[in-house]
Amino acid sequence: MNNSSLIKYLTEQLQIDRESSELFVEQFELKKLKKGDYFLHNGSFCNKIAFINKGAMYLRLQ
Repeated sequence: MNNSSLIKYLTEQLQIDRESSELFVEQFELKKLKKGDYFLHNGSFCNKIAFINKGAMYLRLQ
């Protein structure tokens, strides 16, 4: 899995050293969503975080 974008973000924006960034990123799982797919469904409990590598995500709160 290519995590170079996430590692770059952590090291440059959050100023976390590369070794720590790589250890952190190892815990991530790559998930590709197609247009119209849901990251989280209404009424579901969210126990995940996301890093958007390409594209955009729409958030609607009710």
